[in-house]
Amino acid sequence: MPEKELVLGLEIDGTKQAYPFSVLKGLDGPVTDIVSGRRIEVHFDRGSEEAYATSEDGKRLTGIISYWFVWSSFNPDTDVFKPR
Repeated sequence: MPEKELVLGLEIDGTKQAYPFSVLKGLDGPVTDIVSGRRIEVHFDRGSEEAYATSEDGKRLTGIISYWFVWSSFNPDTDVFKPR
């Protein structure tokens, strides 16, 4: 992944996951994913270039938007989201 790729980084129950903006831009609507056995939705707003995640019950999860090189430096064991 390019070092300056923007990602939404999440940590859920010790599992780290990165959602590249370039992937999110190419998808229609929110992305449903399972992280640490928990169902989440990742939302991307093309207009504002903002991404955020919500839990199954709709509560917003804590996430960080950063460049890939920054996120991966602090979280080297990160999984990178790939659409199925």
